Amino acid sequence: MSLSMTASPAFSGKRSFITVLSVGRQETLVSSLVESGTVRADRKLRKGNKVPFGLRLGIAGALETELARLVCLLVIMGPAIPKIVRFFGLFILCSMLEGSLSVRFTVSSTTSVVAALGSDVLLPCHLIPEMNAEKMEIRWFKPTYQPYVHLYINGKDDYTAQMPQFANRTELLKDNITRGIFPLKIRNVTAQDSGEYYCFVESTEHHGKATVQLQVTAVGSLPVISPNTYTSNDTAFCVSCGWLPEPSLIWTDTQGIRVISSMENVYKDKKSLYCIFSIISLPDSSNITCTVSNSISQMNQSCWRIRETGLPVTCRDLYSRYIVFWPCLAALIVCIGCLCHQSKELRNKNEEIKQLLAALGNLN
Repeated sequence: MSLSMTASPAFSGKRSFITVLSVGRQETLVSSLVESGTVRADRKLRKGNKVPFGLRLGIAGALETELARLVCLLVIMGPAIPKIVRFFGLFILCSMLEGSLSVRFTVSSTTSVVAALGSDVLLPCHLIPEMNAEKMEIRWFKPTYQPYVHLYINGKDDYTAQMPQFANRTELLKDNITRGIFPLKIRNVTAQDSGEYYCFVESTEHHGKATVQLQVTAVGSLPVISPNTYTSNDTAFCVSCGWLPEPSLIWTDTQGIRVISSMENVYKDKKSLYCIFSIISLPDSSNITCTVSNSISQMNQSCWRIRETGLPVTCRDLYSRYIVFWPCLAALIVCIGCLCHQSKELRNKNEEIKQLLAALGNLN
């Protein structure tokens, strides 16, 4: 009797076979084909010449632990062979399948993450199913494999080939790394940090990758409306800077009807933030409104200009006027109230004095 472990060559199509256990000169041939998650077992008893016994597995796609148990049962249900050989083969088969299945995993993350400019952000990444990733390589990169955003290898962080823009700003959180959870923390995000990130995980037998989109947002400055002195007083321009992502600008008149701009330009400043500039011909109505909006953060800033003034107007100027006016008005009302109260008290005291003088006159 002979016992051997052999691997047969791949067949045509998507089927590949592995001969796990082969015991010579037995009376039964057991073949098991595993394809696309299903198992089919055929038993044939051949009379006459004795044929070798074999168990073959075809693996296609991800296999589950239950498959290993099922194949083990097929071996146990095989022909009557010496127990020592049967259990030795069972041990090898189970170890092989259980071991190969345990290292397979899927890397997963969320589709996108939104972060405010200058804040800290977490880019999630985890393994499915849960497993210990302490001895795996975890590499975050964008857009190329190297230089990388962050690298964890051989149980520690490696910064030797890190992208300069991420120096001293990244941290791989390892609190739950034994459960296969290891988000990347980026501090003080900048406009250049926006883009697609890759979380690549590799073990000795398997590897996988997930992607996550980081969108950095910023609300720009208050718009400024001013007459366009370079052309004529019948035109005005509106400008606002410091936006992420690219903003949009809308002009409206007193009735809220949109006014089409004669020119509009969007450009980036030195910090890679967007500025928007627009010019219109002033409508006949006295008021004009400029609104700049950001689709991601759903924030907008607006201000208006009175045509007759002919002076630049900013939202902050308008707000400051209200901030000064209302407190002054409230203080004036309080002062008037105090004066009225004091006047009433004086009148009451005058009445008392008159009554006392009248009483003294009667005594005389």
